[in-house]
Amino acid sequence: MHHTSKPLAAVLPAEIKHEIFSYLAEDRISLCRFAHVHRSWTDSAQYELFKNARITSVHGLQSALGILASEHSSHLRYAVAEWTLRGKIPGSTARSWLSSEDAPGEWLPPPNFAPRLHSVRFQHWDPPRIKPSLFDRLFKLTSLTELHLHDCSFKSTQTLSDLFFYIPHLGSLTLFGVRWDGPRGEFTSSDWTADRPLNLHTLRIRTPRADYGPFFRWLVQHKCVGVRHLEVTMFDHQNARQAGWYVQQLGAGLEELVFGLCLPATGEPWAYDQMNLQNNRNLRSLSFDIHDAQPFFSHWIYKVLGSAAKSPLRTIAFSLSLLSRDVLFSTPWEVIHDALMTDWKGTLRQVAVTHHADWRFMEDAKPAFFERFPELARRGMLSVYNVETEDSAATRRRPNAEYF
Repeated sequence: MHHTSKPLAAVLPAEIKHEIFSYLAEDRISLCRFAHVHRSWTDSAQYELFKNARITSVHGLQSALGILASEHSSHLRYAVAEWTLRGKIPGSTARSWLSSEDAPGEWLPPPNFAPRLHSVRFQHWDPPRIKPSLFDRLFKLTSLTELHLHDCSFKSTQTLSDLFFYIPHLGSLTLFGVRWDGPRGEFTSSDWTADRPLNLHTLRIRTPRADYGPFFRWLVQHKCVGVRHLEVTMFDHQNARQAGWYVQQLGAGLEELVFGLCLPATGEPWAYDQMNLQNNRNLRSLSFDIHDAQPFFSHWIYKVLGSAAKSPLRTIAFSLSLLSRDVLFSTPWEVIHDALMTDWKGTLRQVAVTHHADWRFMEDAKPAFFERFPELARRGMLSVYNVETEDSAATRRRPNAEYF
């Protein structure tokens, strides 16, 4: 008598397989390959692919929408939580694969294809023309709460601020390097949005643009002062002043702040007093994203830390590049050391450092920071991570691949 047994992959419960494949969520190439290994793996691999759908070509878009349209894929429709449209590979001179002649409403799944979709992300677009069909599709995706725009150029007869109000339940907004070209500008209220509040809880901005003052004033005008998590990085002195004003408007509701400065053109201390956190008395996390640990930036850090001395900070983080060990033993870092040791004794739980290493800076900054802050290291409160800069890692990037 011959006994046959099913392969292990076929007998594992679906929940176990989903859990296993979730560890490959960021390795899209492997997920695509595993989907073809065994029929019992297909559903689990597709589930992970569609949970965070990433579209990189016309073929991928048509394939994804075709699968969701199938009567046998109803379970995948409920898996779709995030939808990313990536226009082109960063640094490539090729144009984005969607042109101004395409129907933008078809870039996104219909509401019945993704009833639990909560996040839409556009990356590296240059420059599609935004037509009314996209606004209409966004309005119909009633479960949508997040909009993320990364390195995009758009053209539209409507304003960028109009786009926000076409998402009825928008709570999280990301604007990283966004350019919007239209006859009415970017942040001009329309008649139908003039008195409407914008209820964001998370706002992230990263762009060295000329003037972000109008946007912050527009936010206050629309009562967008309930933001709990704010990230503003790559800001020059003019935008730092405007961001500092907006932070004060947020008051006690602000819980997490990430603030970063561009490399200044001169060594003048124009940013020292442009971020005062005395009104943000419930701040629990404060992060600094700076170019390096030299005196200009470290002076600014201890000024900001001093203004937050009465906040119940639990986490303080630094993202920087360290030139040498001696920098950490300069006078500004002595003041920062003293503040970390005394001002938040009852609340501080973690001091995290991310060191961006390239050929101009130290390769490993961990020993230097552990020497500078031995008390934090001894208590297990100090963590230091060395990461490669984008330039140094570029040659080791994997080639772009179809996700569908």
